[in-house]
Amino acid sequence: MKLEIPIGRSIWTVEVNPATQVRLQSPESGVAITNPKQALMKSLDNPLRFETLKRALTPDDRVAVIIDDQLPFLSELITGLLEYLSGCGIEPSRVTVISPFGSSQLWIDTLPDVWADVVAEVHDPADRQKQCYLATTEAGRRVYLNRTVIDADAVIILSGRGYSSLLGYSGAEGLIYPNLTDNETLSSLYGQLSSETVSNRTLVAQQESQEISWLLGCPFLIQVIVGEGDTLTDIISGLLETSRDGEQLLNKRWASTIPQKVDAVIATLSGDANLHGFAQLSQAALNASRLLNANGKLILLTESDTSLSEGAEIFRRVDEPIEALQQALRSKVHDFEAVFQWARACTDAQIYLASEIRPDIVEEIFATPIGSPRDVERLLEGCSSWAYLPDAHKSQVVVKP
Repeated sequence: MKLEIPIGRSIWTVEVNPATQVRLQSPESGVAITNPKQALMKSLDNPLRFETLKRALTPDDRVAVIIDDQLPFLSELITGLLEYLSGCGIEPSRVTVISPFGSSQLWIDTLPDVWADVVAEVHDPADRQKQCYLATTEAGRRVYLNRTVIDADAVIILSGRGYSSLLGYSGAEGLIYPNLTDNETLSSLYGQLSSETVSNRTLVAQQESQEISWLLGCPFLIQVIVGEGDTLTDIISGLLETSRDGEQLLNKRWASTIPQKVDAVIATLSGDANLHGFAQLSQAALNASRLLNANGKLILLTESDTSLSEGAEIFRRVDEPIEALQQALRSKVHDFEAVFQWARACTDAQIYLASEIRPDIVEEIFATPIGSPRDVERLLEGCSSWAYLPDAHKSQVVVKP
């Protein structure tokens, strides 16, 4: 059987044995949104269990917009939000768009000139001058957050939803905490990282994130569900309580089950490879590794050619994945979660990586480089079972006999 596999924006055709394939219970595919900007503006006028956003804003408000810079159609979505705020009488100069640490802010270059006065900021967890004390949680944690967010009259979060080894679910309130806190707080949370699926965990960090968001003053959420490749399937808006609605939509689209573990998994990342950094590779590797028998083959296919992150570079300097974790902990790298995920996947599986990353670098991060559909076919030879996991960085699969 010929299997057509979307990889980045290309297609690989691989000859496979359908008799040995173990199929996932397919989640709902959803319908792609044809006009993301229009869909976002419509959601702002029709929030879940809340009146139109226009009634919650005044022209004098200082607005902080926290964005997820990995969203497809990000420029269109930001433009739609800015047009909506302008319709509320809010001048562009009173809006600050805050990106996560390490963001390249590529959306700025495509923003229409009319929004030139919008302030752009990248959060720096090491700069205490740009952080401010918010409150102390019930558990006794003193919380320091981005000063612009604390000083704002209104906080709007524009984020995708996904799965996280720390929070269980990424996006929404997670873009405030821990994303906009300091290095000391980030380091204190590393011990809560887990390789388990959401259904098998107690989400302590997520509960803390929700508490801190309430202490901030109940931000307004715009939650985006990303479909196959670069498509968007859902955009919903509302107050913090609607975070659960976003999680349900995410699970409806990307949560599935498989009846048994397998000897090999073909895991892919499709769509714009510029959105596939080390964090997405690591998330895909961890998600796929859960489906494998001991020492199984993880065949990870992407067109990513991104330069490796601070955390990924550590793997090139060590002899074992566990050493990378130890060094990352000492160095307090900002992408420790990705280091944790890649180290766990390397420990549990043999990783074979197709990418635009140089082969010698692939080997240094504990993977074997491959470069063609024929390589995939050879790896599947002799495997008594295999599974196909498209867009593995977005998926969460539970083994359920």
